[in-house]
Amino acid sequence: MERDRISLPASVSTGSCLPALASLSCGLRWPLLLLCVLFTLSNPARAQDPLPTARTSVSGTVTYGNGDPAPGIKISVLVTAQSPGGDGFDEIVVTDESGDYQAIHQLEVEPGTSLGVSVSALDAQGNVLAQSPTRTLVVGDTLTGVDLQIDGGLRISNFVSGPVCHYDNGTEEVCNQAEDIDIKGESYCDWSGEQRRCTWFGFQFDFENADPSVPIECDYMRSRASAEGNWERVREKNASTGSFTYELETSNGHFYNPMFELYSAPPGGAVIIVSTEFQCTYDGKPVFDMIFRARYSAR
Repeated sequence: MERDRISLPASVSTGSCLPALASLSCGLRWPLLLLCVLFTLSNPARAQDPLPTARTSVSGTVTYGNGDPAPGIKISVLVTAQSPGGDGFDEIVVTDESGDYQAIHQLEVEPGTSLGVSVSALDAQGNVLAQSPTRTLVVGDTLTGVDLQIDGGLRISNFVSGPVCHYDNGTEEVCNQAEDIDIKGESYCDWSGEQRRCTWFGFQFDFENADPSVPIECDYMRSRASAEGNWERVREKNASTGSFTYELETSNGHFYNPMFELYSAPPGGAVIIVSTEFQCTYDGKPVFDMIFRARYSAR
């Protein structure tokens, strides 16, 4: 018996046999169908290959000006791709007891991608203490020796500003970090020789390597002018700016400074918020800043 002849239309693509199957005559034979399926499976649509993953490492040592290691320093490691086809990372690490740090990251990048690396040492407030020049790293390599040296002056840690807690044993401290302070008049304060209702707040920190002859100098700015003073006298009757100095009596220790706002109920049940911003320096260099928003309302 003569075999049936089947011809494929000219419009059939080499990537799929579905158009051919639709136009085949009823004399279809299984061997031809099998060949068509095999041909299709051997020419799948090609998926985009995933980028390779490479381990990238940046490390170094942080020291003070006198060469001593700088432990517990926050380090920002910024790595960015300098050519198309790659990504980067911005990672925060902390130096160990020897002043060493290391940032390790897995990157999905094209082979041979160049990365720009910049390393910064930060203080407790996020201010830059020292920064390395940008260096180049090929992905997958290890960059060592990105060392930094920071000023060997005053070192501040565990800084906190907020409301003050008074305990039954007679001690007191800043309770927790906060910028918003409700002025409720729950305490009494000595104000220019008289007792007035008030609310306490303040700031505290640990310090090292201080020069007792060099004070901390703080400038402040208030959103609303008011009287400024202490238990001895009123220094300014209507001040919106001013300054204070604080002396650290030892080279290493803990500093605590309480402050208070006098309570005064706003007229007509209104709520008044007075913001005070502080910027503090030591030996002409910024060491910390803070803000308090005092909220006055009817008791």
